[in-house]
Amino acid sequence: MRKPNGFSILEVTMTVLIGMTLTDMAVRHIAPVQSAVAVSSSAHILRSLAARTRAHAIERGTIARLEIDIAEDRASVVVGAEVLESIDFKSMGVDLQSETSRVRLCMNPSGFGEMGCNSFVSDITITLVRGEKSSTIVLGPLGRVTKL
Repeated sequence: MRKPNGFSILEVTMTVLIGMTLTDMAVRHIAPVQSAVAVSSSAHILRSLAARTRAHAIERGTIARLEIDIAEDRASVVVGAEVLESIDFKSMGVDLQSETSRVRLCMNPSGFGEMGCNSFVSDITITLVRGEKSSTIVLGPLGRVTKL
């Protein structure tokens, strides 16, 4: 009688099927976690951009603007004509949603919102969405930023 030198085709097939099943289960459980992390990180980034806009206005002694393009899922910190920072939320798979397509929050050298420069006069809500996960940020015209 001959001694076998390897695995049978049935053993290899079963091993591959079990591996594929475990991989599929892992991917299905990781996707919602990735969405939650992306949304949470994006909300933190948006709040940080508002804080950096305030800091640039105070440091430079001039008006700094946080410009949020809802349609393009992009936010930028601008002083004069110079774009200091720009974040593309689309690259993180996050969609920005609001009742308006463009939001501008201006900060004066005192660190408060500049009402004459802002694109809104009352609180505005921006929702960050990826898959079924979402987070909401509220911008106040005087520069208050709140995460709901």
